[in-house]
Amino acid sequence: MASRTSRNLTISTTGIGLVLFLVSLAPASTATAAEGPVRRSRPYNNPQQPTGFLNISAGIYEPTNQPGDGFYGTLAGGAEVTKQVDVGILISWYHRSSNSGEVTTTVVGPGGIEIEQTIQADAFDTDLVPFMGFFRYRFPTSPKFQPYVGGGIGYEWLSITREGVDPYGYGYTVGTDYGGFGGMALAGLNVVVTPTTSLYGEATYNWSTVTAEYFDPYYLISVQEAINMDGLGIQGGLKFRF
Repeated sequence: MASRTSRNLTISTTGIGLVLFLVSLAPASTATAAEGPVRRSRPYNNPQQPTGFLNISAGIYEPTNQPGDGFYGTLAGGAEVTKQVDVGILISWYHRSSNSGEVTTTVVGPGGIEIEQTIQADAFDTDLVPFMGFFRYRFPTSPKFQPYVGGGIGYEWLSITREGVDPYGYGYTVGTDYGGFGGMALAGLNVVVTPTTSLYGEATYNWSTVTAEYFDPYYLISVQEAINMDGLGIQGGLKFRF
């Protein structure tokens, strides 16, 4: 009986000792973990996450059915919604100035001095402003060189201003505003310089027929005019990513 009691006491003492040993280890382990460096996993950068962009370019635009080319500039912005697709809005500006003649007159100044005056006759300013939503698809050829194609649709405004002289030698200025829907197709090459900056060259074909309606007081009728401004634009510029 005494032997059994002694054995039980020995087992209990051993168990208590084991528990105390484990308890003594737990704080040390916790302290070691707390004192060690804190490691966090790096956030995953999703390549499909949209990235904003801004395009600025300048070049020339030549209407197919109208005389003369002129300055052509574009400002565009949007987001890279996938690795290959850009979606955004743009506003462009085509400007052309022309002079079709001069009127020269001679007036007598103080003391009988003859003064020759030259007045520009029929000077025209033409301004076309397309405002469109567009997309671009960039072919995955290489990280540095990215050819692309795309298109857009929107509304376009045309303003034509004429300056001239009347039969009495007085100058005058008249203008007419037109508007209508238009579309475009584009193709170009994007050259990556840095992760946030690229150079690009682009060709754009614009389809646009703008109209204006006014009342003719002489014939007492309503007149509608339409101008075809289809044409090809060539431009180059910078693309900024953010």
